[in-house]
Formats: sequence, structure tokens, C-alpha cells
Amino acid sequence: MRQSDIVKRLFFYADGYIRKLEKYNLPIEVVEDTFSACYNVYSDIRYRMYRKNKNSQKLVEEVMDNLSDHNFSSLNLYVQPKSVQKTGIIHILANDGKRDVFWGEVDINE
Repeated sequence: MRQSDIVKRLFFYADGYIRKLEKYNLPIEVVEDTFSACYNVYSDIRYRMYRKNKNSQKLVEEVMDNLSDHNFSSLNLYVQPKSVQKTGIIHILANDGKRDVFWGEVDINE
């Protein structure tokens, strides 16, 4: 499976998760906190890693690994995102023009 197909699936899993939060009428702050926690993980890794070696593939892999293990402590156990949903959230943020999410200048291997 190509990387772009995997990313699409992760995006849709995360989108389904966000819709679930909205369906259960969780406050918008919960969704924003989830996005912010995800962005903070990405931002920290980008700062530590990408600025040194400019390797987009390694950046993506490191972000995905860290997000899948990340504990969104502000959410109770019932609304904790699954691993695939967590890694997809960063792709939702990458589509948001207000967030500074990019994967770098070097193409990602397909």
C-alpha cells in the first residue's frame, strides 16, 4: 500500500473520531484541546529533528510513532482516540491553512 493511501485512511479515521466527539456534544474546547495536543507533539518533533537533517520521511515516521503512543490525558477513557485516529489528526491539521503543519522539502518515499 502506498503512503498516500495510508494517509487518506488515517485522515478518514480521524475525521470519524471528530464527528463522534461532535455527535456526543462534547464541548468544542475538547476538540480544540485534542488538536492542540496533536500539534504540540508534531511541533516538538519538527523542531528537534527536522531542523537538523531535513528528512521528510523520518519526520513523518517519527510523528506517526509518537502520536500513536501519545496519551491525550485531558480526555476520559471513553473518548480517547484510537491509535489510527491519533495519527490521522495531524493530517486534518495539515489541511487547515491556519496551522503550520508541513512535511518538509524532501519528497516522501512512495
